[in-house]
Amino acid sequence: MENLNSDDDMQMSLTMASSMGIPLIIDFYTTWCGPCKTMSPEFEKLSVEYTGKAVFVKCDIDQAKDIAENYGIESIPTFQAWKDGNPLGQVVGADLDGLKKMVEEAINTK
Repeated sequence: MENLNSDDDMQMSLTMASSMGIPLIIDFYTTWCGPCKTMSPEFEKLSVEYTGKAVFVKCDIDQAKDIAENYGIESIPTFQAWKDGNPLGQVVGADLDGLKKMVEEAINTK
């Protein structure tokens, strides 16, 4: 799973997902965040479950402050879904049911 380190990485991931016609799902986290550590293996499982239906990436906001600022990340963990360069949804906090619902809705968005 790719880790986004710069805004250029973010743009490349958005472009790649758009060219494939599938959503981009992003996990914004930090290494010291307890809820982030709880959600990380669940995010990994979803990435395997939805292989080929969505692109999953992670972004350590301590390492990529520009991305956090540019995409309005104020709390962690935050999960976002994008399709065709447009935001589809966001889940803030360790909400596994909310994350699953957002991923499924993003995949089913035409």
